[in-house]
Amino acid sequence: FRSISKTTYANPVNSGIAGWYDRYPRIPYGRATSYTEKHFDKFKKSYPYLQHLAKAFAELLPWRYGNQKRASEKIDQRFLVPDTPFSTITVNRNFRTAAHYDPANMDDGFANICVFSNSDKYRGAYLVFPEIGYAVNIRPGDLLFVNNMAGLHGNTELILDDPNAERISIIAFFHEGMLTLGSMEYENARRKYVDWCRMNVNHPYYNHVSMASGQECGKVKSGMTSAKKKLVVKSFLKCTPKRMRLH
Repeated sequence: FRSISKTTYANPVNSGIAGWYDRYPRIPYGRATSYTEKHFDKFKKSYPYLQHLAKAFAELLPWRYGNQKRASEKIDQRFLVPDTPFSTITVNRNFRTAAHYDPANMDDGFANICVFSNSDKYRGAYLVFPEIGYAVNIRPGDLLFVNNMAGLHGNTELILDDPNAERISIIAFFHEGMLTLGSMEYENARRKYVDWCRMNVNHPYYNHVSMASGQECGKVKSGMTSAKKKLVVKSFLKCTPKRMRLH
């Protein structure tokens, strides 16, 4: 089952990931997240703030910080926000998360959570831990340290008393899977190989064209109707080997 992707699908939400991420079946190489890769200059502007979080982490919870720092020192430092033990950042805008665990985060470290807002005219969005009966009202200026791997957690409803109000939460953490990565050069080499296999029309697993019929297989084009897209997906599944669909 190691080859089965853990990717989940849901409705679009105002949530994204910055920083760096480890391998998983569908993308078997370490890499910068899509946002970081496309907007690296913008992402770098967050470094001073994230470094400030790391300093507070070290001062307030030195044991947990030390665990996370030692783990982060084992990987290529280019996969980290400089001078921090953070590999990955989650950003949520006016978003209520469902109850969940974060099993990929480092168990011996702590996630750092803070909130920004352009207004105090909102209510709710408490971070709730139902298993222990606690809820935290994180407001701008607060910093919460939490083991979000071990505890079930989610948000209460966010109520905007001002329609223009924004509540943005930042979660900075160390993704434990980063410990499985090689150097950045090695991960980039893996990526080049995967891209070469994916684009090589002579590769036995190339699926863009159905070898049986010579027709395009699974290619969705702009301007297609929803019904047409569904037919294309069915065509893709029909001409894609089952073991390739697992990836």
